[in-house]
Amino acid sequence: MVKPLMSWVENEKRWQKWYCGKNYAVSCRRLGVSPTKMGSVKAANEWWRQKQAELDEEKQKTQAEALRAKELITEILTIEPPHPGQPFSVPGPTHDEIEAVHKPLWALQKEIEETGRVSKFPLDAIPEPYRTRLLERLEQRKLATDQAEREIYQRLQRRFAGPERGGLGIHVTAFLKYKKGAVSVGRYSALQLALDSFKRFSGESAALKAINGETLLEYRKHLVERVRSKEISPYTGRDFMEIVKQFLNWAYDTDRLEQLPKVMRGKQLNISAPTKKIRVFPEGYFTTLLGHAPERLKLCLLLMANCAFQQQDIADLQAEEVDWTEGYIERKRSKLEDSESEEIPTVRWKLWETTFELLKKLGSRQGLVLLNKDGTPLKRQWFKDGKPAKSDCIKNDYNRLCDKLAQTVEGFQKHPLKQIRKTSSTLLAGHEVYGRYTTYFLGNSPRSITERHYAIPSQVLFDKAIAWLGGQYGIL
Repeated sequence: MVKPLMSWVENEKRWQKWYCGKNYAVSCRRLGVSPTKMGSVKAANEWWRQKQAELDEEKQKTQAEALRAKELITEILTIEPPHPGQPFSVPGPTHDEIEAVHKPLWALQKEIEETGRVSKFPLDAIPEPYRTRLLERLEQRKLATDQAEREIYQRLQRRFAGPERGGLGIHVTAFLKYKKGAVSVGRYSALQLALDSFKRFSGESAALKAINGETLLEYRKHLVERVRSKEISPYTGRDFMEIVKQFLNWAYDTDRLEQLPKVMRGKQLNISAPTKKIRVFPEGYFTTLLGHAPERLKLCLLLMANCAFQQQDIADLQAEEVDWTEGYIERKRSKLEDSESEEIPTVRWKLWETTFELLKKLGSRQGLVLLNKDGTPLKRQWFKDGKPAKSDCIKNDYNRLCDKLAQTVEGFQKHPLKQIRKTSSTLLAGHEVYGRYTTYFLGNSPRSITERHYAIPSQVLFDKAIAWLGGQYGIL
């Protein structure tokens, strides 16, 4: 039996661990495993080993930074004595300058001693214009004859341009580390891809403070050229630019960047991308799929049409979300379930008879309703050796079916799986009465004032709308 390294929380289907004064938790869904203690303990242990290693590394780094900062403060106070005068035949600071330099440094020194952490680079604690004057005095002291002072000055110069300032690559790594675990694996992969592109353009070792409005405008021009040459799509170009802006905002919020480029205030950096045309399945296409699909894939296709599900919704479906007697599924969309907004609806879909019969036949009454033979979810994303990885068995099954139909059915042309959701919503939107339930059917937030604040969707009418939709597919 595998000994768990974390504590299991049964009612929330997650693992947690109290470490160094803070609680860390991970859900079975994020681990991409069955929501049971026995089925998830190995993945939870592996997750914690990686997390603990990251925390220990971060702790060592924090302690090292605090030590460097403390040494730096001592050296500044040594070369910048707490009294006016001429320590080495160099004009000394005034009383005001002494107070402006020493007070924030003493406060920072006390903070380091009490917390073991440093919140800012010592030089940044000194307000202007006193910081500039301090640097000018240090520059003047290059000519000082005292060897000890000269050595301290040289160390200060190295530290002012040392690891705390870092190149672009260091700050991008810190940003991605901050985001890892806070966003989905898919989103993390998108952030990584976009910032890799920006690093290649600007240079891994480029100074963060050197990124200005001109740099961003040049990068936008670079992305537009890649779009025009069809190297990337306009949607990718737009997302790359937005992610760079997000990274710079984070750098500013964490005091890594003193000010944001002014060009970020307006729309000069925007990259236009046309609204994608809504494409649906041609008539008879869905029927062809159902007629040739194996049972599990057939059930997945029906759930997509019946409940506007995507692959992740099917993979995340819990037995407790199914009314096994009346034939309903009640849940929020997986994509939005972590949202704190109260506007995200919990939708109750009435299952068509064919959908319900297959669900009862193939589905589990405990935990995740549908799993692979090896107990893993039908779709999952995880980190493997620190890199994003994913598996989508539903899409793989669909691709195999389409490859088979392309060889056996004359004129068959494959359409993207996500068009099922668009086909159902388009059919529903075309009905003069049931069309008003389209947004609710999709599990999206209500749009109008009436929907958001006054009218609760009628379950009776919604059931009729779902039944009518089944009839359009020829299922009812």
